[in-house]
Amino acid sequence: MSGNIWVRSWENENMRKIIIVLALLLCAAGCGSAPAETAAEAPAIEDVAAGLAQACGLQAEQSDLKPAEIAKLFSVDASLVQNAVYYSKDADAVAVIETTDPKTVQKDISVYADTLASQSALYTPDQLSKIQKRMIDTEGSYVLFVITDDYDAAKKEIVELFR
Repeated sequence: MSGNIWVRSWENENMRKIIIVLALLLCAAGCGSAPAETAAEAPAIEDVAAGLAQACGLQAEQSDLKPAEIAKLFSVDASLVQNAVYYSKDADAVAVIETTDPKTVQKDISVYADTLASQSALYTPDQLSKIQKRMIDTEGSYVLFVITDDYDAAKKEIVELFR
């Protein structure tokens, strides 16, 4: 007997076919056996806004304002706004804006909040501290704006909604 058994087996046409099929099966099994991990789907904008409003104790109905009107209220370029929900009562407010450019919208809302604080100093000084502490945050494509007495509850709700 001359030669290695593997060499003689490889020369056998049937063995060559079996090895090729097994190699292809292993490749296919390796590529598709474990599903790729995907990021958790973001909660619906209405759920985020309602959850924040409830967590902050904001006893108000959702505003009837359309997303373009909410964009105008916050001096945000309407072309950047995909959807928006707004709750407000007295100085308390919750706004959630879904956008294609969260950083720009966050900056625009910050300018709005500064203006609101300046106006509050003149007209409602008792609410000024609350407005100055406002929370402007981003979660994925959402920009969250909150004015409340209970920012800890708002932050806790955000963690719950987006975990």
